[in-house]
Amino acid sequence: MNRIRNIVIIILLSTVVLSGCDLPGLGGGPSKNVKITALATSESQIMAHMIRLQIEHDTHGKVKPSIINNLGSATIEHNTLKRGDAQISATRYTGTDLVGALNHDPITDTHKAMDVVQKGFKNKFDQTFFNTYGFENTFAFMVTQDVARKYHLEKVSDLEKHKDDLRLGTDSTWVKRAGDGYPAFTKAYGFKFKTVRPMQIGLVYDALKNKKLDVALGYRIYD
Repeated sequence: MNRIRNIVIIILLSTVVLSGCDLPGLGGGPSKNVKITALATSESQIMAHMIRLQIEHDTHGKVKPSIINNLGSATIEHNTLKRGDAQISATRYTGTDLVGALNHDPITDTHKAMDVVQKGFKNKFDQTFFNTYGFENTFAFMVTQDVARKYHLEKVSDLEKHKDDLRLGTDSTWVKRAGDGYPAFTKAYGFKFKTVRPMQIGLVYDALKNKKLDVALGYRIYD
């Protein structure tokens, strides 16, 4: 199996960071029905279990949270909290919630974006959007080493010459996402792929590995 290679510098116009979010009242007294949402990504599921274990530890086992796992998008996660079906989101993304939940214009300054999101969630949803965990999650294009060698790919602009031949798979939310999604990408780089296949992010990696795609939009995490 070919090792997947990241060939692209970050294409986000606004940086995405991870943050926890909970509903008011959780800190006011223990509830035995605490539920934590997690997306179908490694970092989200890891953080969900870390939060679960921390709550169990801090309450001496009196509260044993459950995890609502493998949610397909940030929108589903957000609506789950709005309905009261969960009290904590293990991971939330400032860029996503800024343009999605808050319907705000994109902000490229990460500190300003965080400030707007935190105030917006408090005022609009009466929720607390906590500070970053200390690492960032961004979008990046990925290809296998075989594809990189075949098409001589080293940077984003190299993809333009092969835009009609390369099949792109992306997170389903990125295709229409304002500010740092596919429309912004096509405007910034001046080209479109002939074939774009939106899908759940976990399927993107499998499709790339199994040669059902040539290029994948994945997540890049760093501290």
